[in-house]
Amino acid sequence: LLAATAMLALAAGFVWHLDAARAQAEREAQIASQVSGFLVSMFQAADPRERGARGADRITVAEVLDRAAARVDEELGDAPVVQARLKGVIGMAYRNMGDVSRALPLLEDAAEGLIAAGGQIDEATRFLNMLASSNAANRHGEEGEAMARRALALLGPDWPDSFRVAQSYNSLGLSLLAQQRYDEAEAAFAEALARHEAAGRDQFISVSLDNMGMSLRRRGRLDAAAAAFDRSLPITERLFGKFSFDYWTSHTERSLLVADAGRLEEARAAFTENLARAPQIFGEHSIYYASENARLGSVLLRMGAYREAAPVLERAVTVSEEVMGAESFAVSLALLLRAALEEATGDTAKAEADYRRALAIRGALLGPAHPDASEVALELGLFLLRTGSGAEGEALIRRALADWRPRVPVDSVNAVRLAHGEAEMLLHAGSLDRAGEVLAQIAPYASRTGPEHGV
Repeated sequence: LLAATAMLALAAGFVWHLDAARAQAEREAQIASQVSGFLVSMFQAADPRERGARGADRITVAEVLDRAAARVDEELGDAPVVQARLKGVIGMAYRNMGDVSRALPLLEDAAEGLIAAGGQIDEATRFLNMLASSNAANRHGEEGEAMARRALALLGPDWPDSFRVAQSYNSLGLSLLAQQRYDEAEAAFAEALARHEAAGRDQFISVSLDNMGMSLRRRGRLDAAAAAFDRSLPITERLFGKFSFDYWTSHTERSLLVADAGRLEEARAAFTENLARAPQIFGEHSIYYASENARLGSVLLRMGAYREAAPVLERAVTVSEEVMGAESFAVSLALLLRAALEEATGDTAKAEADYRRALAIRGALLGPAHPDASEVALELGLFLLRTGSGAEGEALIRRALADWRPRVPVDSVNAVRLAHGEAEMLLHAGSLDRAGEVLAQIAPYASRTGPEHGV
């Protein structure tokens, strides 16, 4: 009897496991069917007959993504993990095309959906890191830092995959760099680099070196930055070739270093080359294309090639407005450069309008005391000093000094920029001795050059 009972229990357990396995298989088949149907509907956008389009019409990748983004909530609401993953994929595609404004909400939904589902930490932290680095690129450093630290907290000290942890340190470094916290940023990049080196991940070794070089360049340590880029760029070219996203971004950062070192003809050639490749990699409706126009325009401006700079900077403004919106950081950067060109060519009315618009955008986006808002306050203040509005100009310069100077290292490029601005203000007021004292304080670092208008 006991044996028979045991056999019955065993059989019941076996049947239960069969039922559970069958139910799991049915759930997975249903999810697979949903995903398949979703992808089919997504790519039906490319069929002219589905849209009533002429057979010769071409459907862009952006249109396919728009269709997918509009339908992912509607069609996959009962499969939250799949829904989150697909949102992440669509968000990444937008991000890689340079359409960050559409990418960020999708990436955030993906991260939160995966965290809520439980057991999806690796994928969730991947999207958190993308959010962190995207926020950093738009100078929302505090938001990026919070996301990167959240990723590190979710992973914890014992997470077995050092790649994901290294990625989180990398996005943390970018977020700290956006706040001009250079020492902390470089420590985070060093942590990421050490983990990638230990695992022999060449691609990510080059990324960490590029980020370290970017931080060193922005603070004015050009020799150390050059050493980082000289190591990273050959790795990237070997792995991906010159028509890749990775090579393009690495070469762009090195080109900025060349410009900061004063080798303007070389920088001009490099940015012209980068700009020619950008449409093939990203398309012209891309923040990367807009930003490279701004960088080339900055070099032409410094060379005094004003006629050549004008259409390049107009394109930077226009494309930035189209891709990122009229009130975006990218637009403020292009406006600041265009204002400098207008000031240099004597169009003071347009220059003042562009300076003021750039300041309004950054103040609204970042707050009036943010370093990147202080940068525009300094530039507008100096412009007003030079054009006869001394009282307002002095007030803006003093505001920039009060808000920005405590946040930058004394040996950094921005500390030198602030000292030059203060000295010009003092000279304008006739305080020659005080101006000399200010310049003497930065004399050990005065030869350092660095980013013009944050490029």
